[in-house]
Amino acid sequence: MVDGTLIRQLRKESGMTTTQLGKSVFVSQEMITQIENGAKKPSVELLARIAERFDKTVDEFIKKESWGRLD
Repeated sequence: MVDGTLIRQLRKESGMTTTQLGKSVFVSQEMITQIENGAKKPSVELLARIAERFDKTVDEFIKKESWGRLD
């Protein structure tokens, strides 16, 4: 499970809108909003682009309590 709240937190700390983040990772503002709200799961490729945008690793965006489960 991806931690959308962390994405939202990092985006806001960076002073970015959902539109700006979406453009920087090549998806729509709506997709970013849905990921942040937990309504959609990003692909591995998209999660990697988001992680790179914030200088983080993909692992940092995965909720640890979901490890070992196939969601």
